[in-house]
Amino acid sequence: MMVMLDICIERLLVNAKLLKMNFRLLQKNDVDKLFQFELDNRRWFEKHIAARESDFYSKFKVEKYIIACLAEFHAQVMYPAIIEVDDVIIARVNFRNINLEKKTADIGYRVAESESGKGVASFAVKVMLELAKSELDLETISSFVTIRNIASQKVLAKFNFNQVRQHKDFAVVSGENEDCYEYLLKII
Repeated sequence: MMVMLDICIERLLVNAKLLKMNFRLLQKNDVDKLFQFELDNRRWFEKHIAARESDFYSKFKVEKYIIACLAEFHAQVMYPAIIEVDDVIIARVNFRNINLEKKTADIGYRVAESESGKGVASFAVKVMLELAKSELDLETISSFVTIRNIASQKVLAKFNFNQVRQHKDFAVVSGENEDCYEYLLKII
């Protein structure tokens, strides 16, 4: 059974301000915070990943999305998590398509524009990989990244993901078909 992790980490920013990041499972009462996170970063995300449907951007749809994510969590096929600082969501990270029998999952993440380049994505991937080993007993993690998303490619490379193939026209980003790289990590 998946166990909810509650992990805090402190890191020193360039401006010497101490920032405390909190990693936790997405919860039903996160509707307002998740809605604000998605709305504030919509244009930023759409530059790098496939856009959400336009009707997603309502509290009603975000609430339905959270309920669906939690249903998948209880079915043990998803682990939807958020990262917060001072009770504000700064990133999302998920395992999707969890297959406990095959010991596989896909990882995906999105980081607020204001937090880009500050190690948040690395923190998210690190915590999820620890979760994969200690709680989920996963052996293979995959991820798909658009060829123009160099930052995400660097994060995955940092954790020894291997680029295994390129998929043509895998996603639509900013209205254009975009090729993606598929990455795999074998957890030892």
